[in-house]
Amino acid sequence: MSKLDTYKVWIVDDEEHCRSALERAITQYCPHLKIIASVESVDTALPLMVTKRPQLVFLDVEMPEEDGFQLLQQLKPFNIPVIFTTAHERYALPALKQQALDYLLKPIEPRELVTAVNKLEYPEHIMDNNSKIALPTLKGLCFVSVDDIIRCEADGAYTNFILTEGTLLVSRNIGAVEALLQHHRFFRAHKSHLVNLRHVKEYIRGKGGTLIMSDHSSVEVSKRKREDFLITIST
Repeated sequence: MSKLDTYKVWIVDDEEHCRSALERAITQYCPHLKIIASVESVDTALPLMVTKRPQLVFLDVEMPEEDGFQLLQQLKPFNIPVIFTTAHERYALPALKQQALDYLLKPIEPRELVTAVNKLEYPEHIMDNNSKIALPTLKGLCFVSVDDIIRCEADGAYTNFILTEGTLLVSRNIGAVEALLQHHRFFRAHKSHLVNLRHVKEYIRGKGGTLIMSDHSSVEVSKRKREDFLITIST
């Protein structure tokens, strides 16, 4: 579809005020989305979705009867894109691992909503024989070679990518970045650092240890990650 096409959208959330807030945001910031239905439960949504086939679903994670992950599994055969909406950051990694289009933290910021919806047009995926990834920035998308990423450092809801040439601020938290790079020899050395193992030049022993990267920067390894690192780097 082109950007001018209208997408038929469903909202599934057990909290009425959350549904209403999202409806207002979609109407204001994503006018090409047409809200077809806004319902409060998975049980209500599933049988109707199978027949009416929405083109995008905004789905809450925690609901009284079935959670959003259960609905996502049931929708997979129909290839319906899902954006999770949740008040809990801990669901970010599971959401991306289960191939959700994206996730949004409540209260939902307009900029994050627009970025997530844009993935319908420009999905965040590996390209060119797995050599490049598309990364969302404040200005749009930046296409980066995986081999050029030295390390990634958490910055709240954002992540700083330290590249072989310069840096890049990406509008994804470190957990989402970890999920995106999970098949590319990256290691979560610390809660705030993800390193490209191809750019690790030296390991210095210590409480957890310290990594010396190809750009001569240093990254501490947390004590609980030490054994995992030594096993991973040797395989």
